[in-house]
Parts: sequence; C-alpha cells; structure tokens
Amino acid sequence: MTSIPTLTVVEIGDIPTWDSIYNAWIGDVDGWAMSPRVCALDDPTNTPCGALQNNEGQTLEQEAILRAMATAQDLPPITGTWGEDGVVDAATAQDAMTRLRVVSTAGPRNCSIPEWVDQQLAIWGLRIVPPTFEV
Repeated sequence: MTSIPTLTVVEIGDIPTWDSIYNAWIGDVDGWAMSPRVCALDDPTNTPCGALQNNEGQTLEQEAILRAMATAQDLPPITGTWGEDGVVDAATAQDAMTRLRVVSTAGPRNCSIPEWVDQQLAIWGLRIVPPTFEV
C-alpha cells in the first residue's frame, strides 16, 4: 500500500467534532484529543489554538479524502449515519471542515520530519506549543 506523509491541523474548538469524524471514518477514537497543540507563531503565551497530526503512513485514498474535506467540505465515507449513534451531524462536520488545514509531500524532503512539520506550520503562522512539565 502506498502512503504519503500528511500534516493536518484543526482548530482547538473543533477537536470533539474531529474525534467524532475520525472515529466514524477510520475508527480513530480520541486521536485529536491526544494530539500535540499548536499556537500562533508569535504568541509568547503559547496559548493553544489548534491540534496537529503528522501521519507518515496516510494512504493515498485517505489523503485524497482529507483534501476533499478541506477544499469542498465533502463528507467522508463512514460507518454509521451522520447525526446518529454518537456520530456528529453532517452540518457540524462540514462546518469544521471549513477550518481544516492539510498539506502532503510526495517524494523526498530536504530536511528531517520535525523540520518539515515546523516549516509547514510556519507557513500557516503556527508553531508547536512546547511541552510543559510539572514537578
């Protein structure tokens, strides 16, 4: 199976919606809730405004579906019915899709994966929120 590295970013308020979409689409439960947070590139407070997923194993079909969600708010094929049995309704899903950011790379990169992620986020005016540790 051919894969394509894909970086996706969703807004922080859309995380529950994306968890519902991904669960119904590919069976990924709470993947967005556990994803690293991003903030504005110039935010000195590191206030999260979104979440990111860097998927090095995205299938070409999944990548095409993500792009269709981001560009045309196309609903992905799901297990179940939109708006039933815990699946978010179609209108809410499509609204969240208007804020979805997707970028993929085909072929070799001239940098490491973390550098590529940082470069792509910077294009969107974002950066990864540094981890904090409590003692």
